[in-house]
Amino acid sequence: LTIDPSLQAAAETNLKRVAEKNQAADGMAVILEVGTGRILAAASYPSFDPNHWRQASPQDMIDRPFAQEYEPGSVMKPFVVAGLIQDGLLSPDATVHAPMSVHVGDKTFHDVEWHPSTLSIPDVLRYSSNVGMIALTWRFTPKQLHDWLARYGFGQPLDLNSIYSTSGLLNPWQNWVPQDQASNTIGQNVSTTAVQLAAAYSILAHGGVYVPPRLVEGETLPPPHRVLSQRVADTVFK
Repeated sequence: LTIDPSLQAAAETNLKRVAEKNQAADGMAVILEVGTGRILAAASYPSFDPNHWRQASPQDMIDRPFAQEYEPGSVMKPFVVAGLIQDGLLSPDATVHAPMSVHVGDKTFHDVEWHPSTLSIPDVLRYSSNVGMIALTWRFTPKQLHDWLARYGFGQPLDLNSIYSTSGLLNPWQNWVPQDQASNTIGQNVSTTAVQLAAAYSILAHGGVYVPPRLVEGETLPPPHRVLSQRVADTVFK
């Protein structure tokens, strides 16, 4: 396995501590090595003692980093910005009008933290402005946004043969209603797994190149491939 025992133990210990402190029903943690895709830790909470597995409940035995799907929320925003810049639809030094709420379809989206009504692109991400991101997403057609999210790996199966994993959910763009594009842009109405999300973020950390995550040393996986230019990846990463 690519698992580092020390990092795995640290991930399990800290995940348990934080989950119990926040009274979480469950949680997961992943450490992924940028550039190689090696999964160095993959922790689940609650966990179980494999020496006494008969005493564990089915919920305890879920390998959450690979199999539990969830809405990622605002961590989706940098990927949308990167796609817009890559396609020449957005300049990094642009500004956007962002009031504190916007109505799309039959849904109203709000920002939580107060901010000026005009935001730079870095400030859209710094304030995690839902409204600012929704203003930007209309530069994409629904198909363009869907295709970009799929390029990052969302809604796509992992190439791992060594462990069961799920692909998350990215609904076909043809079925989207107006608020769906807005929701997908801010990480709602779409689901992912922790390993899938870590692999997507490694694109930004590795100069725009996607490296398939691996759990077993030497397992056969597709070769890395470029998703973003080095310039765009560095711009968003920094």
